[in-house]
Amino acid sequence: MNRRASRLLAWLPGVAVSLLALVALARLADWPKVWRAWRELSPAAVGLLWVLFLVSMLTRVAAWRVMLGGKVSFGRVLLALNEGYLLNNVFPLRAGEVGRALLLGERSGLGTFFVASTIVIERAFDLALAAAVLLSTLPLALAADWAAPAALTTLVAVSAALMLLYLLAQHRSRWTPRLHRALSRWPLLRDALWSRLESTLDGFALLTRPRAFLLAFGGMLLTWGLAIVEYTLAARLFAPSLPWWSGAFILGAAAAGVALPSAPASLGVFEAAVVGAFSLLGVPLEPALACAVLLHLLHFATTMLIGSYALLRDGETLAGLWRRAVRR
Repeated sequence: MNRRASRLLAWLPGVAVSLLALVALARLADWPKVWRAWRELSPAAVGLLWVLFLVSMLTRVAAWRVMLGGKVSFGRVLLALNEGYLLNNVFPLRAGEVGRALLLGERSGLGTFFVASTIVIERAFDLALAAAVLLSTLPLALAADWAAPAALTTLVAVSAALMLLYLLAQHRSRWTPRLHRALSRWPLLRDALWSRLESTLDGFALLTRPRAFLLAFGGMLLTWGLAIVEYTLAARLFAPSLPWWSGAFILGAAAAGVALPSAPASLGVFEAAVVGAFSLLGVPLEPALACAVLLHLLHFATTMLIGSYALLRDGETLAGLWRRAVRR
C-alpha cells in the first residue's frame, strides 16, 4: 500500500464519525427553530463571546511563551499557534501540532523537537484541566456514581505522565550517558536520534523550574477560566435557566468530544458533544445546536483569519506545510 492510500485510510474513521454526527443532527433538528434562536441574539452578546475567546487565546500564547523559555516574541508565538489551528481546520490527524512545531522551531532557531516538547506539555495541561472540569461537573449533571471515578482516573493518568516527564528531565544526567553508550553500538542511529532527544529534553526542562512551571500552568488555568466564562455566557443566552456550573460542564464535554477521531476542525463531533451536554441538562436540541454552531463558527473564523495572515506573512502555503507535517 502506497503512502497516499495509507493516509486516506487513516482519514476515513474520523470523516465517518463526523458524517454520522452531521447527518444525525441534520435529521433530528427543527431548523426553523434553530434560525429563530440565532435571530434573537444581540450583536453585543456575540461580540462579547468573541472577545472572551480572543483573550483566552492570548493567555494561551502567554503560557506557551513561558514554556518556550521566553525566547520567542509574543507575536511570533501567536502567529505559530494560529498557523497550527488553521492546519487543523483544513486537514485531519491533528497535523497542526506538528505544523506549528515545524514553523516555530525553524523561525525561532529553537528546533522542531524543542518546540514539540513544549506542545506536549501544553496538551498535558489541557488534559489535566479538562479532567478537573469534568471531575467537578459531571457528577452534578449526571448524578451518576461512575462519573467522578472516570474523570478522576483521567486526571491521575495525566498527572502521572507529567511526573514521568519531570523525572526524565530532572535526572537526565544520570540516564542519558548510559543511553548514549548503548546507542554507540549503532552510530547511524545515535547520530540520527541524539540531537533530537537532547532538544526534546531541553523543552521538558520547564517541569524542573518551579517558577516557570507555575507561570505556564497559571496561564493555562486562566485560559480555561475564560473559556468557562465564554461557554457559560453562550449557554445562558440560549437557555437562561441553566445552573452556574453548566458552562464548565459543556466545555468539558466539548473537550472530550474533539478528542475523538473526526473530520478537520472537529466538524460535527464538536456540535454533537455540545448538544449531548445540553441534553443532559434538559435543554432541547434546537437551542443547543444553535449555541454549538455559534461557538464553533466564532472559533473557526477567528483562527482561520489569523492563521491565513500568518501563513501569508511567512511565505508558506497550506499544501506545502501539510506535506512537511505528514512527513515528520
